[in-house]
Amino acid sequence: MKTSKELYRTPTQTTRDPSLPQLVNCVIPKPDGTLLDIGCGDGFKTKIFWEATQTKTAWGVDFNPDKLEEARKVGVQTVEADLDIDLPLAFPSRFFDLIICSEVIEHVYSPDALLDEMVRLLKDDGYILLTTPNLASWKNRLALLLGWQPFASEISTRDRLRKSICESWASFRSHPSLYPARLVRYDLCSRFEAGAYPWPLRPITTTECFGNIVSIRRLPLHEIPVPGRPPCYSSGKT
Repeated sequence: MKTSKELYRTPTQTTRDPSLPQLVNCVIPKPDGTLLDIGCGDGFKTKIFWEATQTKTAWGVDFNPDKLEEARKVGVQTVEADLDIDLPLAFPSRFFDLIICSEVIEHVYSPDALLDEMVRLLKDDGYILLTTPNLASWKNRLALLLGWQPFASEISTRDRLRKSICESWASFRSHPSLYPARLVRYDLCSRFEAGAYPWPLRPITTTECFGNIVSIRRLPLHEIPVPGRPPCYSSGKT
């Protein structure tokens, strides 16, 4: 099986990302805390989140050494890792106050391993901010109704450089894992051990009716609600 390094190109990050203002609006300041950006690229967005959250330290994980070198120039501490083969990461459990995983989980071949790792690394009272394309967006529902491939999905990872325009479009994004909005949060919630319920920071939101923004906070022991249905399952919308 090919690794992420062989399949993906890392684009240059810019302020033109339409979801960036919404993501920054989702963060909660964590003064003196520690931030982890999974799939940090050149550290451009990591730096923005770092400033918005007021954390003391920012770490970034990526598989591209050239991009990591750029991230280090803006002060981000880095770890080179391929998320398909290098988990768990070399951090102790419950190490980070904030974990950002933006437009990454749909690229990995073992989403289970990555979600479990984020839960392992998150401190009590810390939170995860995760974004990913929405398989159940109205665009994808319409595409399926018309017999088309859902947007941001692909039919093959064997050859991403095809001559046909249709085939190139279908294989370029290399998203082996796509989820409906609600399922992302439910799946993430189910990975927290008993006695450490996650709590939704806000209902699931969408960007341009296409992507999901999911935010989950790990409740410290003294804030755990009355035993019953986990709070993650009681609110939010697709």
